Amino acid sequence: MKNFPRIRFPSSRTISLILIGLFAGLSVAFFIMNQRAQTEIETTASRIFDLPVTVDDVNVSYVSHTVKIRNARIQNPDVFGNSDFMVIDEIRLSSSDLSARPIPVTRIEVRGMKVYLRKEDGTQDTNLDYVLDRIHTVNEAAHSDIAFNMKPSGLHLKNLTLYPRAQDYPDFKPEYTITLPTPFLNGEEIETMIIDDMLKDGIDGVADMIRQTVLSAQIKAGVDDVIDGGLRFFERLRGGTVSD
Repeated sequence: MKNFPRIRFPSSRTISLILIGLFAGLSVAFFIMNQRAQTEIETTASRIFDLPVTVDDVNVSYVSHTVKIRNARIQNPDVFGNSDFMVIDEIRLSSSDLSARPIPVTRIEVRGMKVYLRKEDGTQDTNLDYVLDRIHTVNEAAHSDIAFNMKPSGLHLKNLTLYPRAQDYPDFKPEYTITLPTPFLNGEEIETMIIDDMLKDGIDGVADMIRQTVLSAQIKAGVDDVIDGGLRFFERLRGGTVSD
């Protein structure tokens, strides 16, 4: 009877060490990939806005084909000091294949957008005006090579809050929650668009909503002033005088 060599299977300890090593290696690889993605996103967004843009965390998954960006901050132009113009809690991009070029995007969802409205000292120019001017005058030849295939209706913005600075808008409320259309943009035909144009269209749409909110607040403040003035007039009239 012929003797065959015994097959030695690795011990459970060895298998555990292999799995731990594999997991650690994958974790490092994903960390490096996400760090590179974060750097690319910050660099591209800073160029488009011509302002410093930072993000706290980026998670890219080629399993679920999603990109999550958390706590994105766009800094104010220099004349408004070292403060934030906009903070976004989370941006979530869903794709059918992140490896494809252009990237086929099924949905982009922006959650928790906060805009801090300021006026330049001595003028009526706002930081919103400055930002819009910058993104529309930035070097057009420096377009990003990041392109998407998506329907415009795939863009969804949720929870936009406006914070007017009290010293610039003394008659305004401290904050305004702005109701946004869903989806944010219209269009059911798939289009190829670069990230530059997508950001510009999104910011333009947000700016229109902010202007409408500011106009409504100004009208309401003016009406309240008229009512208050009328009430004060009648109070003085009842007291026998109409002079201040």
